[in-house]
Amino acid sequence: YDALPQDMKDRLEGKKALHIHEYERRARVDISNKDISQSPHWFHPVCVTHPESGRKSLFVDRLMTRRIEGVSEEESEELLDFLYDHSEKEEFVFEHEWRLGDVVAWDNRCSTHGRTYFPENEDRLLRRCTVEGTPLYENLSDYK
Repeated sequence: YDALPQDMKDRLEGKKALHIHEYERRARVDISNKDISQSPHWFHPVCVTHPESGRKSLFVDRLMTRRIEGVSEEESEELLDFLYDHSEKEEFVFEHEWRLGDVVAWDNRCSTHGRTYFPENEDRLLRRCTVEGTPLYENLSDYK
C-alpha cells in the first residue's frame, strides 16, 4: 500500500471488494452468470489498517477477490489488475527456498501468500495455526 501513487490511494479509500472462497479451485470463479448465495463469500475493505502497527495494506488477491463494489465492472477489473500487478512486483515478493525442517509463518492481516508450481505427485505437508487477535474489519457480509 505504501508504494501506491496517492491518486490510487484516493480512488481506493472506503472501497470494499467481493471475495469468494472456493479453496478447491485452482483458478478464479467466473461470477458473471453465477448465483453466489451458496458459495462462501464476504465483502472486505480493499485497504485495511493493521491493528498493531497502524500501517495500511491491500486486502485483495488474484484467486479470491472478484470485484470492487460501487464501481463499474470495467473499472473494477482495471483497478484489480493494477493492484495485483503492483503487489506482485519483485520488490514486494519473498520466495522461500525450502530446506528440510523449515517452518514459515506470516501475518495474514498484511500479506498475500501463494505457492509456485510443484509436481502433483510430490507430497506436501501443510499445517495451519490461527491465533486470536484484533480483526481487521467487521463482518460485512450477510453470508452464513
